[in-house]
Amino acid sequence: MTALKPSVFRTIDLARAAGVHVNTVRFYERIGFLSPVDRDDNGYRRFDHRHLLQIRIIRCVYAHGWFGRRIREASDRIISHMVAWRLDPALDAADDYVRLLQAELNRATLTADILQRWAQRRRGDHDVIMNFSQAARETGVTVEVLRNWERNGLIEIPREGPNRKRVFSRYELERLGIIYLLRQARFSMASILSSLAEYDRGGNAGLVRSALDDPENCEDATWICVGERWIAALQSGIGGGFEIAALIREHLNQKYANQKHANRKP
Repeated sequence: MTALKPSVFRTIDLARAAGVHVNTVRFYERIGFLSPVDRDDNGYRRFDHRHLLQIRIIRCVYAHGWFGRRIREASDRIISHMVAWRLDPALDAADDYVRLLQAELNRATLTADILQRWAQRRRGDHDVIMNFSQAARETGVTVEVLRNWERNGLIEIPREGPNRKRVFSRYELERLGIIYLLRQARFSMASILSSLAEYDRGGNAGLVRSALDDPENCEDATWICVGERWIAALQSGIGGGFEIAALIREHLNQKYANQKHANRKP
């Protein structure tokens, strides 16, 4: 294991070492993603190995797309710890980030099975199994999000019993899982509503129109295709999370090796 060198980088040197444009380095500095940067007597920035590691970690976070607010907040905690150069908490945050992504992947994998069955018109039973708050927790959203989906017509929740309380059968939970996956994949509620309405009419099963306003992503796509892409993105994100943890661990190992070597000196 090689010892850390107290290298000093100019902006262009750091950009080359990190594989980014110089304007990207300046942008990260401006928005507070990098530790404070020293300047020499001529006013030129003097970056060091900390900034190189920070940029590499930032690239790992943002190279794999958007996975939702909770996961973005987890990645922001990694970056905040790195800016403050708190490596051990940053490593813990990286492990939490991977755990969240893995939980999301597990949810997406289960939903992919549902998509396959729904495409064949094999849906869950209408047995009553959950109330409103339980269904929200099972789906991975807040109660308010569930109410918003109901208000926008994405799901009709049946009422049962003398108090006419809303209840969720396996069928409604499966539908919620599909809505959740499509929302995570950044489809609008309007496009999801149109897709579900078409499905409910017995039309083209599982067809959803992209609402991303992206000329390269404007064709129709099946639910199954969207699910497969989402799973692939999550798997890629998990790989990025493992890379973040490996980068931090490598730096910590080098740090401890240097300290051990220094303590052995007479």
